[in-house]
Amino acid sequence: MNEDNGINFVSLIDEAGNTVDLEIIETFDYKNRTFTAFLPMDVPEDSPDYGLVFLENLYEDDEVVFDTINDMDEMEVYEAYQQLIFAQEDEDE
Repeated sequence: MNEDNGINFVSLIDEAGNTVDLEIIETFDYKNRTFTAFLPMDVPEDSPDYGLVFLENLYEDDEVVFDTINDMDEMEVYEAYQQLIFAQEDEDE
């Protein structure tokens, strides 16, 4: 994990071997698993490729390893994330 101007981010290598910088938005638990929500840092906000990315946090030798999740789980994780955000907004009011 890195920090640049107060923004926490990770640099990951995608399937094509490209480095991708992802801003860490939120880490949360869902169904006894831990996930992190990210936003891509190198993609313009108006691009169709811009949007939340969810990866599962796995642990190997006390280090976090991020893993992809299947499409069906991703919808459930996205909905759980939305509920978390709505609950946080309700607490702030």
